[in-house]
Amino acid sequence: ITPNGNMLLDTYDEQLAEYGALIMEHRCKFLAAAAPIAAQNYRDISHGAEVLALNYQMCTAAPTAAALTEKMRAMRSAELRAGFCLAGPHREDLEILLDGQPAQQRSCVLAMKLAEATVVGDLFGEHPVLLLDDVLSELDDERQTYLLTRMGEHQTIVTTCDTAAFARTNGKIVMVK
Repeated sequence: ITPNGNMLLDTYDEQLAEYGALIMEHRCKFLAAAAPIAAQNYRDISHGAEVLALNYQMCTAAPTAAALTEKMRAMRSAELRAGFCLAGPHREDLEILLDGQPAQQRSCVLAMKLAEATVVGDLFGEHPVLLLDDVLSELDDERQTYLLTRMGEHQTIVTTCDTAAFARTNGKIVMVK
């Protein structure tokens, strides 16, 4: 590192701590609002067969500038060796669990997307348009029906190769060739 390099890193870290803590705080608030809705959506989708849990995996114990500054100071030597940043809000993740086990399923994503749209609608007073690309292909009939029913509540655009599922809705179907 150059003689002025540490001073430059200190300046960068100060800005990252200040703005990163705001991002982390907003993520905590958003997830506090969205996680219970997503869990309820998943209970509805799976008829209570599994429990969805979402956990924000913060790099610090608290979403504060002080905690983030402390974490970055502790990581400084390892980051210099690695040549890139190892801690901060850009390195965090969302843990998705089904019955306490790591999960990646289309139904989980669907429950989360519907929750996200609900929270965004509550925040801004207007529900966003949902764009869902081929979301029906991996869902069983019951889950398709659940989604199609929920789509009727708000403007939703869905792409699919199989239009048979849409026979159960009163939505508009547009064929593109």
